[in-house]
Amino acid sequence: MSAHITETPVANMEFGDDGVRALFVKDTTAPGEARTWVAAYFLAHGRADAISDARILVSELVTNALREATLFEVNGRAAIQATITRGPLAYRVGVYDGNPDPPPQPPETPALDTEAGRGLVLVAAIAARWGSTPFTDSARGHRGKYVWFELPRTASDE
Repeated sequence: MSAHITETPVANMEFGDDGVRALFVKDTTAPGEARTWVAAYFLAHGRADAISDARILVSELVTNALREATLFEVNGRAAIQATITRGPLAYRVGVYDGNPDPPPQPPETPALDTEAGRGLVLVAAIAARWGSTPFTDSARGHRGKYVWFELPRTASDE
């Protein structure tokens, strides 16, 4: 199980040349759209081997973000923003939400009779690392967190 990391707060997050972002309308189609988006990204970067894990993990983060406050809009509708950045050792995929509190630590073993609470267990089990970063966007007056996971880069990356 990977360790959960809570990073220090950042203001007005910026993305370099290796970063992409997408907005998904905040409804039940968002997890599926995020899965398609992340799969296309990893395929374009020569990482078909990472698609399955990335799809599962981004789906969990977007599903969690559906329950939180909204920070973004698309044509007047609430939206979820997701990002992918490519660092020297790993790809970081993350989702913003409007709740600045860190996500709960997932239980080692979720109860068998519960219908919720398994998402972060999957994230912790599959991701190389995962965590959350509180943020403040003073220009828009937004506060919240960026929940992310990392998948390692390999020699096959383009």
